[in-house]
Amino acid sequence: MSKIFLLVILLMAASCAVMKKNENESRPKTTVKVENRNWLDMDIYVLHSSQRIRLGTVTGLSEKTLIIPNHVLGAPTLRFVADPIGARGQSVTHDIAVLPGDQIILYIP
Repeated sequence: MSKIFLLVILLMAASCAVMKKNENESRPKTTVKVENRNWLDMDIYVLHSSQRIRLGTVTGLSEKTLIIPNHVLGAPTLRFVADPIGARGQSVTHDIAVLPGDQIILYIP
């Protein structure tokens, strides 16, 4: 009896894992394409509520596409921060409405 119960629990756990994986794959990726035209490397963050969530680093005079985490997209608007590595003077965007599947383009002069 306990072996059957254990088998049922394992099958249920496996099916939940497959459903969760398929659910994440069906969501469109939301991205921010950063065009860094500055000499300095920049750490890119998204502001969500009172949190500053790091998306990645974009080296100087290059561009990179970063993925915005799905849990951040519940807010009606987001703000992005470009923080230069080794220097002062971070830049913050205005509020931007972002929906799942959007691609935001962020230019750093």
